[in-house]
Amino acid sequence: MKIKQLHRQFFANRVESEAFICGCDHSGTTLIANILAGHPDAFVPLYETYIFRKYNLKMQLQYMRLLREASSTGKRYLIEKTPEHITFIPVIRANIANSRFVIPVRDGRDVVASLIRRGFDLEIAIRDWIYRNTLALAEQNRPDVLVYRHEDLVKDPKTTIGLICSFLEIEYSDALLDFDKQERNWFNETKLRLGNKPPKDGVEHHALRNWQVNRPIYDSSGRWKKELREEDVQRLTSGDGRYLMEAFGYL
Repeated sequence: MKIKQLHRQFFANRVESEAFICGCDHSGTTLIANILAGHPDAFVPLYETYIFRKYNLKMQLQYMRLLREASSTGKRYLIEKTPEHITFIPVIRANIANSRFVIPVRDGRDVVASLIRRGFDLEIAIRDWIYRNTLALAEQNRPDVLVYRHEDLVKDPKTTIGLICSFLEIEYSDALLDFDKQERNWFNETKLRLGNKPPKDGVEHHALRNWQVNRPIYDSSGRWKKELREEDVQRLTSGDGRYLMEAFGYL
């Protein structure tokens, strides 16, 4: 029995549809989730649920609680953001009827540089980008999937957010562009703060991310040129990641 069918046997569910934002870490997933959190019809949990890591009864119960949480707000749409869920799209698709997936992609060199600033090993950062973006490329022509470039959102927010709203079948409003006018605290943070320790510290990392996502959209593309050596990203420019970089228009 699918999760939503099970949920409706016990609870009055007002949620009409569910969407999942996922992809590679540091590719703009939290930014678009925070923007959509300002939509009057959308319920967006301000945390990552990791619900679909394992398909079991616990997962079903966790998702039912999330649906109840969404229903209690009176919102019509549930939009959940966990980057890691890109590896579980088949599980979600099999259990959540008519689910949709929004997947931002970002220049691998900028992603790797950002991950390294947060304490990732170079090799792990490159491997993670290649793996998750291989999944994104494989999914991008599915009718229930929208893949877009983070850089396009930064360059033309109105057009890209409008495209995302159209895909999700929710009404677009220019008010969504003013997402930074309303403070939203992610990752269990209770206030905006830049952090007192290096961002490699887990707690301070969340503080910094929460602060960043509440700022107006800014362009940090190309920052990798100052932080990485060319040989650091050879696997993305001439190695096994080159195909993905070309496919998404970064080379």
